[in-house]
Amino acid sequence: MILVDEYDQPIIQNMNNPKIIEDNLIILHDFYKVLKANDRYIEFLFITGVSKFTGTSLFSGMKNPDDITLEEGFNSICGYTQKDIEREFKDHIIKTAESLNFSVEKALEKMKIWYNGYSWNGREKVYNPNSILNFFKKRRIDNYWFSSATPTFLINALKSDSEIILKNREVESGLLDNADPIEINNTQLLFQTGYLTVKSVKNEDRVKYTLGIPNREVEESLFERLLSLVSEKSLVEIQKIRGNILKAITNEDAEGLRDLITIYLLSEIPYQLHVKKEHYYHSIFLIWLKTLGFKILNEDSTNIGSIDSVLIKDKETVVIEIKYSETEKQKDLKKGVEKAFKSINEKKYFEKYLKHKNSKLLAIAFNRKDNLCEFRKNT
Repeated sequence: MILVDEYDQPIIQNMNNPKIIEDNLIILHDFYKVLKANDRYIEFLFITGVSKFTGTSLFSGMKNPDDITLEEGFNSICGYTQKDIEREFKDHIIKTAESLNFSVEKALEKMKIWYNGYSWNGREKVYNPNSILNFFKKRRIDNYWFSSATPTFLINALKSDSEIILKNREVESGLLDNADPIEINNTQLLFQTGYLTVKSVKNEDRVKYTLGIPNREVEESLFERLLSLVSEKSLVEIQKIRGNILKAITNEDAEGLRDLITIYLLSEIPYQLHVKKEHYYHSIFLIWLKTLGFKILNEDSTNIGSIDSVLIKDKETVVIEIKYSETEKQKDLKKGVEKAFKSINEKKYFEKYLKHKNSKLLAIAFNRKDNLCEFRKNT
């Protein structure tokens, strides 16, 4: 019996150095070739890893192993199911709930929001074992999920296709089944490294998977790390800044929010990373808001249109419309703000949220160097 864990580490750790990847592939190929030569002695071979690299000669030296990642019958073998949690960790749940001054029901709800959600068929979901064990050990809700490699590819994903991390995406099975370590695309990499998971599956002419972020823990890790990479600030600084942004939104402090956006969003992003498109500034701003703990409904549909974004936190709702100005004139920013409110009012975006007592409207106009913010009440 042979068990190979993290077979892809010699590749993943060198994503920025194709020459080393090629050299390591040769070594790994020779290793698996030895296994083929001794096939008659091997009763069972199990290989695990984050990424699937079938677009290489890696396994050509042996009989290609069966990939069970997306196969029915194996969807819950790599994590704790809800039944596992409630059956095997009953005492830990009670003690942790007491420590947090939660009811058992509230503790289970928080655990599900933060640590559940990984799925390979969109129906069966599992918890991250490492996160759950740390949660019970330290008895506090925290972010225990991390990636050892610095995901600089996230910047490219944001520049070229921001929707990949801001909303669920439907892909055909082939996009997840095949990966070349030299030319792996953003969707494959995000899925294989755990930033995205399967939300639902459609069985049509070809199987289609809807991918999305698994849970609050991964979401927080993703957006904090991305902000750190883009702004070149530490995670400690990011957490401090996000508190100030949250305060400005809660207090409807338009000038304060404008200053924060200018200082920490526009001026901190290197010139070469700027993209003169509305979706880019929209995406960057939403990433900040994601780290604040807001539930964000991106491109939220109403009966006559779609809202750029709706933020929901507890009982507070903020309807946001964002506009981009090609010029750097202040008067054009003001026009952008009025245009944003006009869009909200003409399409009655706010009516869907009138039942929320603490709802407000926020218009933001961007250009490459400046921005203008304004809050208004529902009318």
